[in-house]
Amino acid sequence: MKCPQCFYFVFIACFLALFNAVFLPSIKAQDLPRSSPHGQTDQIVGLTKVKITYGRPSVKGRTGKIWGKLVPYGTVWRTGANEATVLEFDDDVKLGGKALKAGKYALLTVPQKKGEWLVVLNKDTALWGVENYDATKNEFTAAALVAPNTFTETMTFEIGDLQPNSAVIIMRWESLALRIPLEVNTVLKAQKNIAKAIENAKPEDWQTYVRSANYYKDNKLDPDLALQWIEQAIVIKPEHFYPYWIKAELLALKKDFSAAVANANKALESGIKAEGEKFAYKDAINKLITDWQTKLKN
Repeated sequence: MKCPQCFYFVFIACFLALFNAVFLPSIKAQDLPRSSPHGQTDQIVGLTKVKITYGRPSVKGRTGKIWGKLVPYGTVWRTGANEATVLEFDDDVKLGGKALKAGKYALLTVPQKKGEWLVVLNKDTALWGVENYDATKNEFTAAALVAPNTFTETMTFEIGDLQPNSAVIIMRWESLALRIPLEVNTVLKAQKNIAKAIENAKPEDWQTYVRSANYYKDNKLDPDLALQWIEQAIVIKPEHFYPYWIKAELLALKKDFSAAVANANKALESGIKAEGEKFAYKDAINKLITDWQTKLKN
């Protein structure tokens, strides 16, 4: 004879298993809007990837009650809402004028009523608020300027003032804007990329040599090395105008204006031969020739 209690316990166990399998996943997967939405800012500065993820609190009628009240002065602030605000770099950079290794960091600040704020980067990116903030895990601190700003209802991070080797990380909320200068070493990374591209260049890949020489020219790097690359491009593609044009400009950087004019004329002749009198760069090359001829006379 079967035990009634055993049957009861088996039934309850089966019911709970079914409940967990059917109902709990739907509860865990429930997706509801946050009062402070998730935000993300991505930007490539030069060749360096920068990413900021953060919660975006809103003023919600609390104008004049944010700084020094909702966000106390002199206390570590999460600089956002919900999870830690996270700042990521895929290369070594300078932040606020100080060196910082590539990586992922929790971004916190210490707001001040007057003067600069303290920017803190902490290795614990799993923080929620600052309840478990551990100063011994700080990787970096720097001062940053704060200035009055046009009213911003919902906090925003942006990466502005973009230059080939720099930018500014800007946090705007309510009446203030925090600005953190960022510097990247674009030239060093570009040189590494060029060296790798040259090493792996195919025999017919004249454009890799031209682009590499052109970058060195524009950034006034080793002109002799750039000339070696452009000579290789001319060997591969002697009929094209562009290698002669870059070679002319490199020679002009070395003050060899006579050779610069000769190569500019080769670029002009090659371009007109290929495209006729409508050659798109005819005027630009002619202007260079005129400028260099003037310098030869002086």
